[in-house]
Amino acid sequence: MDFYFPSLYKNMTGCFKGTEGLFYGSAGRIYYVYAGSGECVLLLHNLGPGMSSYEWCNNFYELSKSFKVYAVDMPGYARSEKNTYIYTAPVFIKFIKEFITKKIKAPVYIAASGISANYAAIAAYGLPNLVKGIIMSSPVSAAADYGFFPEDLKKERFKNIYGKYTSVSELKKFAECCVSRYAAQNINGMLDEMYRCTLQQPFAEYAAGSYIEGYSNISCKYVLDMLKCPVKILSGAKTPEKIFTASSKAYKKTLSPHIEDSGNFNNELLKLASGS
Repeated sequence: MDFYFPSLYKNMTGCFKGTEGLFYGSAGRIYYVYAGSGECVLLLHNLGPGMSSYEWCNNFYELSKSFKVYAVDMPGYARSEKNTYIYTAPVFIKFIKEFITKKIKAPVYIAASGISANYAAIAAYGLPNLVKGIIMSSPVSAAADYGFFPEDLKKERFKNIYGKYTSVSELKKFAECCVSRYAAQNINGMLDEMYRCTLQQPFAEYAAGSYIEGYSNISCKYVLDMLKCPVKILSGAKTPEKIFTASSKAYKKTLSPHIEDSGNFNNELLKLASGS
């Protein structure tokens, strides 16, 4: 298969010891890996410099003991194809819906972090008969709309923005602020992985640059009350208070509960699937 291997990484495939594949959709070739059997779970990583499905390294194997688990590299990230356009929220939402309807082809639970949790909720609203539940790890407040951008946006702009995050020191700052202290401390090689994922094939700057500039933002708080499926919100230290009307469980000392408190997060997903 024609994967997009990051530079300096000799053995990126097989991180999760699952079956790998490429999904062909509107956002291009999207890398995924799956393992396990039973009800389906889709893992969606947060966006930003160096992000990838490796964010779920503390969850994938354990969850695959109870579910058929899919982890994807979101459009424009890691091993997935990079396109030379602005990655707005609808790009990711459409991908999620396509992957569920055309690849998984079965009812699914979604576990998502950061801004991807917002995408998951909106995608679920459009797939009421296929999304059985959502667990949101440290979701964020975002602009109610994905915004407007100048038609004459210079391509060099994203390259300049992205270039600020290609050093280990800058990625460590980003990890400390937006990912987790585990990543910043390189536990399980997470910071190394983030660095490898910044050294990509051409055009890697478009997806991360779009996120940094705010073009990937979208709010989901008005959608949550209209969803037919149950939603669990695990709030992290960066989740603003009172932005979601659904009840939530707070992990105030963690940025990302699924990374820093993976055992409890995995149990919350098991309880969601069991209806408790």
